[in-house]
Amino acid sequence: MNHYDGKKELLVCYFEAVRMTVLGFSITVVSKYSARIEGVDCFGFETDHKSLQRFESADNPDYRKLVAQLKRLTERPSPVVIPTRSLAEVSTLDRSPHAQIAQNFCFYGREDILEKVHNYLQPANNAERLKICTIHGTGGSGKTSIATQYLYQYGKHYKYTAWIRSEEPNGMARDFEAIAVKFNQTYELHKNIQRNIDVAKAQLCSSKEPWLLVFDNVVRRENLKQYIPPGTSGSILITTQSTDVKDLSPNRVLVEPFDKTHGAQVLLNYLDKEERDRSGIRDDPKDAEKISDLVKGLPLTIAVIAGYISKTRSTLPMFLSQFDESPQKFKKWGFEKGACAAGYDKLATVFEIALREIKPSCRDVLNSLSFMSPDSIPRDMLWNEGKSILSGTDDVDEIRKDIFGWHLIEMVGSVLSMHRLLRYHLRVNLEEYPERCQHIFKMAFDFLRQVVPRQSPTSSPRNRDWGVHALYSSHVLSLHNAYTEAIHSMPEILGSDILPFVDLLSDVANYMYERSLPRDALTLLRTAEGICDKVLGDQSTNASRIQVLYLRASIELNHGSTYRADAIARKENILRLRILHNRDVVSVRTNRQGGLHCKSAMTLSTAYNNLACAYMHASDYEAAAPLFRKSLQVKMKLRKNFNEPQIPGIAEVYKNQALVALSRGDFDEAIKKAEKASTMIDSWDGGGPDTKVGQFFRYMHACVLFNSGRVADSLNRNIAILEKRKDVLSDAHDHTIDSYFAVGMMYWKLGDYIQARANLETCLGLRHGYFETRLPRVLCVLSRVLRLLGEEQEADEKAQEARSLFEKLVPKDCPGIGREDPDELVRYDQMVNIWSGRFTGILNSKWQKEHHRDRDATPASVVNRP
Repeated sequence: MNHYDGKKELLVCYFEAVRMTVLGFSITVVSKYSARIEGVDCFGFETDHKSLQRFESADNPDYRKLVAQLKRLTERPSPVVIPTRSLAEVSTLDRSPHAQIAQNFCFYGREDILEKVHNYLQPANNAERLKICTIHGTGGSGKTSIATQYLYQYGKHYKYTAWIRSEEPNGMARDFEAIAVKFNQTYELHKNIQRNIDVAKAQLCSSKEPWLLVFDNVVRRENLKQYIPPGTSGSILITTQSTDVKDLSPNRVLVEPFDKTHGAQVLLNYLDKEERDRSGIRDDPKDAEKISDLVKGLPLTIAVIAGYISKTRSTLPMFLSQFDESPQKFKKWGFEKGACAAGYDKLATVFEIALREIKPSCRDVLNSLSFMSPDSIPRDMLWNEGKSILSGTDDVDEIRKDIFGWHLIEMVGSVLSMHRLLRYHLRVNLEEYPERCQHIFKMAFDFLRQVVPRQSPTSSPRNRDWGVHALYSSHVLSLHNAYTEAIHSMPEILGSDILPFVDLLSDVANYMYERSLPRDALTLLRTAEGICDKVLGDQSTNASRIQVLYLRASIELNHGSTYRADAIARKENILRLRILHNRDVVSVRTNRQGGLHCKSAMTLSTAYNNLACAYMHASDYEAAAPLFRKSLQVKMKLRKNFNEPQIPGIAEVYKNQALVALSRGDFDEAIKKAEKASTMIDSWDGGGPDTKVGQFFRYMHACVLFNSGRVADSLNRNIAILEKRKDVLSDAHDHTIDSYFAVGMMYWKLGDYIQARANLETCLGLRHGYFETRLPRVLCVLSRVLRLLGEEQEADEKAQEARSLFEKLVPKDCPGIGREDPDELVRYDQMVNIWSGRFTGILNSKWQKEHHRDRDATPASVVNRP
């Protein structure tokens, strides 16, 4: 495009950042790629092609962005040199997927701070080390604005930049894992978030180009540690109010409120002088100084005042009068200290002055958003999916127009953000009116329920829903936290509508568990279970309650020994509830009309199987055996009477019965059952060798072979399973790591200590994506391998680490843990869940006594038999 040479200083490119649907196909007419001219600034509008040049009002952020660009072009006194690499390219990672770091024309001053930050992050000698700078100060002092301005002003010095919301661990993890995709467009996010974080850190460490990470509003130092990559070419900028966090680096910059002169200039910058001139309003700088001095120069307060004056077309003296007449009643927010309290007192008054002018329906929206995470609230949740919720009040378009321009809420790209101090203010005020609080909480819940995918009670979240869950999970966590805080003062916050809230918590917990965030999942499920017990009682057979119990118990069992006792009790309770629900049925009747509905029978059969599996986790195979028989009986009758194939269900029982047979020393029966289960699952449409479930059945078959003495055969199968799992699930999946351990274990048994060590050390290298309860047995076997290789000191260190983890993770009364067993490896194997594979201690005491064998001995008569 040589014909643009010499004219680029007069050009700005823009494109549509939202796809549109035509004849059922999602398309982009003007993409960023096609709109871009090298060397010309480029920015996106948050709309599709049809609405690209249509704006609902002068307050529309896209309209204001366009006007600002036009002013910049017309007011430019002379041509300037624009970098060949545009800012849009520099900021490859951004505050939202589509937003670019555009100039904030209301930003004023702070040049000394920006220069100091840049000198810290890009020192003159640019030493080969990681550069960290912290911007700290009270809430509302403008830390985030300074960080944003730094990106705009100095972004050209970095090849890559990333903005990471850091107030909440969940949002922090989601923003950081996105770096992995931005560095490598072909990388597909793994279900294990920690794995994606590790990939992103590795990419940053290996980059030879300068990069910048901005961690905005870090609350706790420990939340930040795992995200700091030990690279040598990068820079990290942190904004925080925390004293502990600011001391993370000696390079600290304190942000203080403006003095009255600079604060006045900021206020005047916010006001549109041309618009006010047309309205006949002349703003006296002395009045602006009075306002600045009155509110202690706090930038957030000044911004809200400017929004109020602009929206109400007030004069500065009118605002001063309004402020004086406003009641100075101020309810403490709970975190003010010293000099901050006076500034926050004025801010609370200004908030109330502005909020009084807002329509009730608009204030309801603001109040509902205060129950969500303050950052990245998807715009479409309100104006598109949430239309049905808003339509009962005022016109939705009127609400949308009224909500912007007050500087109470901002739109950055396709998301909304609310300052945390406004969030606190709204929530504190709502506490004084319980009925109002209930209404607003219900409204926030309705917004989220409209958009959060509902999951099947019998299946995991689908991969295609992960992106949607990722957008809203932090907001559900915030709503959950608001509920747990409110129930002390308002126990009936949702009244009879509380059970749908239970379903929402369960849906998000299911997703979090699938994304390897079990702690957050358990937090939600504990609350959901408490609600159910209080509202429904412990005898209720309500489906939502049973689903919560089932999901919580499944997560706890997967953890291994830590929660095993409680999980087994929940599985027992689930079976009891299923039987109560189907009290008139012991087995499925042959008469369809007189018998159970097919679905009810399936849930009863599943409850028998799940409790039996829980008993196997605790090594109580004999207690499991009759329950498996009952489960199989129901499934067989379902297949006969309802023409239900039941292939995966029946295969599941056969697999489990193989482990029962193994515990009794009946190796032929165990192998036969395991082979039958694998064959059945391969014949199922959802199974086969290229699926997670298909490889799981193969893995359990290989485990049976090992315990039956066919070690070499088991090794060959496990090597094939490992390769397939790496391909299907990736290295970091916990199933793949289990396979690394199994292969290492078998190499050790067969005397190939070099290969054993390599596979076991791979396990430890992936430990961030692994359950802690599975580490002791890895460490134990590795210590024995190292000892055989003559590395005594390292062997002792691994053995001691295994013992320490055992004491930390195994409760004294944990079922299935033989603390008296002389072999540590047996105890460590009993810590893991049964589906990770048990390679010692499965054979029961009767077999051991008859054959005079140790619990982990290999039956000599069947070693490597054909």
